[in-house]
Amino acid sequence: MQPFYDSYPASITLAGGKPVMVSLRPPSDRPAETSDNWTFDVDEIRRAINPGKTKMLFINNPHNPIGKVFKREELEAIARIAEEFELLVVADEVYETLVYTDSVSPLIKFASLPGMFERTITIGSAGKMFGVTGWKIGWATGAADIIRAMWMVHQFVPFCVPTPLQEATAISLEQAIHNGYFERTTQQYQQLRDQLQATLAHVGLTPTLPHGGYFILADTTSLPDPAEDHVRRDYRICRFLTKEVGVTAIPPSAFYDPSDTEGLVTTGKLARFAFCKNQGMLKTAGQKIEMYFANKQ
Repeated sequence: MQPFYDSYPASITLAGGKPVMVSLRPPSDRPAETSDNWTFDVDEIRRAINPGKTKMLFINNPHNPIGKVFKREELEAIARIAEEFELLVVADEVYETLVYTDSVSPLIKFASLPGMFERTITIGSAGKMFGVTGWKIGWATGAADIIRAMWMVHQFVPFCVPTPLQEATAISLEQAIHNGYFERTTQQYQQLRDQLQATLAHVGLTPTLPHGGYFILADTTSLPDPAEDHVRRDYRICRFLTKEVGVTAIPPSAFYDPSDTEGLVTTGKLARFAFCKNQGMLKTAGQKIEMYFANKQ
């Protein structure tokens, strides 16, 4: 489901599969106000399935880069398709502890839906939970037969991650459940989100309020297009922001099938900003953005 985390297509291809994309889409007549405004078409998912050949669905919840937290009825619609076509589901839930108080839904574990545990591989991440992305420690949970098959492959691919960091992750999980760490962290991230959201809105880079994760998509159509080459507009805008404003964003077309013309039109208007920073850094970035726009008036 695009936009997608960019390792999905590569992982599928390396495993001998063929990635097939369906889209989350913003409203066609206005910028999305919140991440919940991005929606998918159940019929599009059905059309993308080749019975007997399609083996697996990927869902990222909360979603990177949109920040969408899927509602129960959306997840149940996907679950019905998985059951009908006998599909496995990879539920990438690495941002599961970063769901904000104004979200339209709490985080609903896909494997918790009726009949889904047996067909779901749930992915988690210590890097996202504890802000240690350099550790590269995560986990997969699911039915024993599925996890055993993954384990047999795992031992010959990454082999293992450093034992001390695994032990540190285990202790952190045990303590965080009881000491309020996840609640405090979510509150801190929500404050950072609101800080960046306010800055972007103030200068006219219309932001989509994310309900989870730590990225904000912003509409950049108020910026002049520095069309000095033939690369995609979102790349041009993000390079412009880096060189002229001193703030770097990510071009979201990197999370789309490059042959998808509709998707590239959508992303040409957007840039992805991250708020997983300290308040001082966000304040400095906000001052640079506001100074650039003030000088242009």
